[in-house]
Order: sequence, then C-alpha cells, then structure tokens
Amino acid sequence: MKKVLRKRISTWSLLTIVAAVGLFIAAALALNKPIPEYLVATVDLKPGQKISITQLAARSINLGEVGAEYLTLRDFDERYIATDLISRGELLPIRQLSTTQSPGRTTVVLMPALEISPSIAPGSWVQIWRTIESSEGFLSERLVDRSQVVSLVQGDSLVSSSVSQIEVDVSVEQSAIILQTMSAEHDIYVLVTL
Repeated sequence: MKKVLRKRISTWSLLTIVAAVGLFIAAALALNKPIPEYLVATVDLKPGQKISITQLAARSINLGEVGAEYLTLRDFDERYIATDLISRGELLPIRQLSTTQSPGRTTVVLMPALEISPSIAPGSWVQIWRTIESSEGFLSERLVDRSQVVSLVQGDSLVSSSVSQIEVDVSVEQSAIILQTMSAEHDIYVLVTL
C-alpha cells in the first residue's frame, strides 16, 4: 500500500480565510440593515403650527451620526409643534420641534412703507422699524430687534409683482407695539438683520 502525503494548510492561510469570511458576513449584515425613514416637510411649517403627518413625507436616507438630530417616522408624535420656520422640502430638525406651544409668541402681517428687499424670504431674520413725526422732524425707531419671516404675500395689483405684505413671528408685547404703530398710520420698514 502506497502512502500519500498531503500538504497541510498553513496556519496563516487558515487565519486569512477565516478573517475574509468574517468580513464578508459583517459586510452582508451591515448592508442588510434597514435605512431609517426621516420626515421631510411637504409644506412650509410656520412657528407655532401644529404638525400633522399629512404635511410630511417619509424618505429613506442614511445620515449616519447626524441622523440623531432629525425626526424619523418611528419617532413622530402628533403633539409636535414647529418652534421655527421649516421650509417645504427640509428634513425636520428635532431642535425646531416642541410638544408644547411657545408662550407669548404670535405672528403679525405688516405692510411696509417701502418695497421689501428681494433678499428677504421665509426664514430670513429681519428688524422692524417705524418713523414718527416730532418737532425735530421724522425720527426712526427700532420696534423689533430680531424677528423671523414666516411668509411673504404678493401685491394685489395685476401689473405689480412686488411683495406688499410680510408675516413675521414676534412676541405678544412686540405685536401690541406694532399694532399701535399701524393704527396710528406710522410708516413701518422691514430691514434684513446682518
């Protein structure tokens, strides 16, 4: 009887094969993990507005570590309220959502005396000023230091495409001053905050 000598596989070759198979299995498991569904606004969500699931769309996106900052479909709650403007097409940042209404906030629609700058859009930060007549002439006074634009309303004229109204988010105290200014027919100006 003839003895056949088989060559033994080296330890390093065996370790390499085991490591390659392990990496293949780990990669297959990682790729098979479901991608989370993040919520995207399908309409502009204004500050203080209650958010409904009908105003949102779910998108499967892999955001990695940053994903913890955005709302997923699994974590959605019907009690959520926008605390800041969230534009259509944006992911919902958790920091701009709350389950309680912000006390002391409201929105006011202004009709500025001058045409609104084209650089102002929903989400922009602006200052609100007024001019009052005094014995020394006209004086300018800042009413609101920093306010966020909620929406812009086009002019009613068929020939005019300029924006004639602007809706801003302000505190209740600031809204009272603005309404007094409007009722006294003082000119109001909206300027971009730098």
